[in-house]
Amino acid sequence: MNKKELVREYIKKNRYFDLAGVIKKAGLSSQVAKNYLHALKGEGIIFSAGRGEG
Repeated sequence: MNKKELVREYIKKNRYFDLAGVIKKAGLSSQVAKNYLHALKGEGIIFSAGRGEG
């Protein structure tokens, strides 16, 4: 399973999550995690919960 798939699995199992959790679970750098989450947000898989940066 590649890193992006790990992120997808993590968010499927955790309705609410934070960047630190994604980084820790998938073993990613902060920037790579942000890029993956931004892409998933663009695909409509995740959405902003209204905290932090949008």
